[in-house]
Amino acid sequence: MSFNPYTDLNSYFNFHQRLVILNLLQTAKAHKTKTIDGSEVYHNYIEMCEKYNIEKVFEHNIIRALKSFEVAGYIKIKPGLKITKLNLGKYTVDDWIKAILQDPKFYDFSEMGGQLKTVQNAITSLSDKQDKMTIEDIQKETGIDDLTEMIHDLDNCGYIYYIGEREFKKTP
Repeated sequence: MSFNPYTDLNSYFNFHQRLVILNLLQTAKAHKTKTIDGSEVYHNYIEMCEKYNIEKVFEHNIIRALKSFEVAGYIKIKPGLKITKLNLGKYTVDDWIKAILQDPKFYDFSEMGGQLKTVQNAITSLSDKQDKMTIEDIQKETGIDDLTEMIHDLDNCGYIYYIGEREFKKTP
């Protein structure tokens, strides 16, 4: 069975490990080089924690997160904390980033974060008033026309579940 980041990431890696992996992937995407400097990943992690007011973990925990990703076979760490061999299976860097960002804990880090929170709040509000809802209900509540990707992400992370083709419920 191959690893599917959309369904398996949360059960294999804790929040800070996923935060480190997110920074690794974003650094890899930005540089498009075969070797990534681990100190840059660490620096980006620290900046992200400060920007979003997240309590940082100690540096050895960052290295441990990278080692976990190495043990899983997705990277190779060479002396001097040089990261090579980014091998994400059949999924791309963008797939992995999207898989991490679909978790509600990571909405703030995504471009659609504000909209996702708006949609999530609308779903919560609607679920207090009605048993089931439609995309049209959420469109009316939020004023956002294209909800397809956000609804898909909320379904993937278990925030909602479909009960019909266009109807769904908030997960209790």
